[in-house]
Amino acid sequence: MKTNHIVFLDIDHTLYDAKAKKVHPSSIDALKKLQNRGDTLIAIATGRAYYMMDVIQEVKQYINIYITINGQLIYQDDNIIFDDPMDKPLVAKAKALFQKHDMHYGFIGKQTQAINRFDDDAKALFDRDHLPYPIEAPDFDYDNAVYQMWAFADERRMKKLQTHFDRFEFVPWLTDGFDVIEADKTKRDGVMKVLDKLNLSKDQAICFGDGHNDIEMLAAIPRSFAMGQSPQPVKNAANYITDAYDQDGIYNALKKLNLID
Repeated sequence: MKTNHIVFLDIDHTLYDAKAKKVHPSSIDALKKLQNRGDTLIAIATGRAYYMMDVIQEVKQYINIYITINGQLIYQDDNIIFDDPMDKPLVAKAKALFQKHDMHYGFIGKQTQAINRFDDDAKALFDRDHLPYPIEAPDFDYDNAVYQMWAFADERRMKKLQTHFDRFEFVPWLTDGFDVIEADKTKRDGVMKVLDKLNLSKDQAICFGDGHNDIEMLAAIPRSFAMGQSPQPVKNAANYITDAYDQDGIYNALKKLNLID
């Protein structure tokens, strides 16, 4: 059957409830109904890496495409269809700055992630967000492609560090730290690459997100939904606002679009 729609979903605080550590039943039901239509593809668009998808185990059977690491690696049917690591000199520059300030920082690789030191503070954060532990490897970038970096820091320090870079964008987490991505590489670019490959238009897409790394994607797609708990800049980027992730936000939006009943 011809593909008429494609739905792009962020994971954390959109599809996945990190506090309850689950995908809510209404979201599972919504994705099942989308798949049963026969004319709709379901895609993930996340900052997580491909090896961090265990948190959405309940719905993986419904997912066709994974845009991971904010668009750096894209998978279709378990095959990589796009692969774009970070520029090595930029990685080295960021690493040197974080070392100078004695910060916790990490690397996202294709098969695993690494941190410069894995102490009790780092363990607590990974436990809280139900993320797999990184390996401790401060020089991970020497022998591995790096697709994204991150660091622990409050907003004040993050903004101060940002002034040292013009090709990096620092994207804040809800708490504790930020992702480091190249400024011209976002979820939006990953979404557009998927649409181009599948010969689909923006008007056939629907997307959901809640975080700062969703802003470009939400702004680019006409049928874009910010989750109800999203910060105001994220809501401003979207064309629609749905309910929060734990209040049936995905299901309610898809029902309003008449994609599910």
